[in-house]
Amino acid sequence: MVVNVCSHNKLPTDDVLLNVEEKVKEHLPQLEKLFKEWGVAESLALIVLHRHFKLPDGCNQVGRLIDGRFYFTRKVANNALNSSELYGSKFVLTQRGWCPVEIHEGFESDLTKVNPKFLGAFTKYLLEKNLTLTFGFEYIVPELSKFNTLELPLSDYGLIVVNAATVPSIDASTITTKWVWSHPKYTRELVCVWIPGKGHKKKDVKPEDTYPDDSQVMAAFEKEYHNVY
Repeated sequence: MVVNVCSHNKLPTDDVLLNVEEKVKEHLPQLEKLFKEWGVAESLALIVLHRHFKLPDGCNQVGRLIDGRFYFTRKVANNALNSSELYGSKFVLTQRGWCPVEIHEGFESDLTKVNPKFLGAFTKYLLEKNLTLTFGFEYIVPELSKFNTLELPLSDYGLIVVNAATVPSIDASTITTKWVWSHPKYTRELVCVWIPGKGHKKKDVKPEDTYPDDSQVMAAFEKEYHNVY
C-alpha cells in the first residue's frame, strides 16, 4: 500500500530527454552491470526520469495492466483512489531516500524486499555522478517484459504502453526511456514518441477523477492508432 508519494510534477519535463541522451548512453553500460550484479534485473528496470504533463493539485499518476498486453496510466484524484490496492511503481531518489512518483493498481511492490545493497550502490552511483535527476527505477510488469514497448499519448485519457510491433509506423521521433534486463540474452526497451514542439503529447489530456473502463481505453487506442471508428 502506498503511504507517501512524491510530487510527479517535480520530475523534469520531457524536453529534457534530448538533452540527456548522450549522458544516458555514457552511463548505461555501468548501470546495466550494477542491476545484474546485485540480482535485481528480474524485478526492476532502469528509467530516465521525466514527465509528459503537469498533474492538477490533489492528483496522482496511476497505472494498471489491461488484458495482460497493455499498460494504461492516467491522472486520478486522490479522493477517488483505494489506497489499499495501490503500490509504488516508479521511484526517484530524494533527500528522504527512494520515493514513488507513480503508483500502480494491482500487484504488490515493496522496497523492503529489494536487496538493500543494490539500493545503496545505486544511490552512491547516482550521487557521485550527479545523476539523481536523470535516472530512477521502476518495477517490471512481467507481462510487458517479453517484447519492446512503445509509450503513446491517448487523447483525453492519458498514456498507454503497447507492444511496439503492434503499432503502425508513426511519423515522429522516438527516445528510449526504460531498459529491462530480466531476460538472460535480450534487453527490452520502452521508447517514447517525441513530437517536436509538443513533446510526447499530441492533444491536451483532460483531467478526470475516475477511470474509464478497459473497453473504453482499448476503443480509444484502436480509434487513434488503427483508425477504427
